[in-house]
Amino acid sequence: MPFDRGKIFAHIDKNLPQHIAKVQELVRQPSISPENKGVRECANLVLSYLTSLGAKASLEETLPSDGAL
Repeated sequence: MPFDRGKIFAHIDKNLPQHIAKVQELVRQPSISPENKGVRECANLVLSYLTSLGAKASLEETLPSDGAL
């Protein structure tokens, strides 16, 4: 299904302050994987953004990381 970029850009322009606020909220959310700080909270925040847009989304559990690459 092709997207109408004009409609997408018009929506972004019309709602720019709300989009900026969401990006700011996401950037402020601590999420430090090696320390397991805020990871679940950040995942829930992204999930809420996606579902508020009508996306079908869910969280998936992952194995804990020891921080090593």
